[in-house]
Amino acid sequence: MTSHNGDINPSDNHKFTPFHYAAASGHLSICKFFIDSVSNKSPKCDQGATPLHLATANGHYMVCKLIIENVHNKTPKTKQGLTPLHVGALWGHVEIFNLILSNVEDKCPKDKFKRTPMFYFKECHTYKKEHWDTYFRMVFHPHSYC
Repeated sequence: MTSHNGDINPSDNHKFTPFHYAAASGHLSICKFFIDSVSNKSPKCDQGATPLHLATANGHYMVCKLIIENVHNKTPKTKQGLTPLHVGALWGHVEIFNLILSNVEDKCPKDKFKRTPMFYFKECHTYKKEHWDTYFRMVFHPHSYC
């Protein structure tokens, strides 16, 4: 891996870094290199997406697991207020959604339009009733509503 003016994780015009591209492509060993080598483990592009957002969107479970195990903020928000939970729900990546859900305190975050991850599960073409049942059991107490 070479550096650009001493920076091993330079950004492009949209502030995507090599870490973003590695996460989006599911390159686990390269993501591990960045986790071990860079101080900013959650760089944001110009729209606020982090490598965790991109790995989630593209269904790369092991990359998501690696990032979650090594970052402090597990629920970074994009400029639209989307967390990785929203992204996992939108793309129907239930295993990744459950991984993130089990590692965050706020299990019902709202984006800037006040939509929860369940809204995106319902909009997703892979939505199934059992997704709602699992989410409901994990998130809600019997008398609280999100």
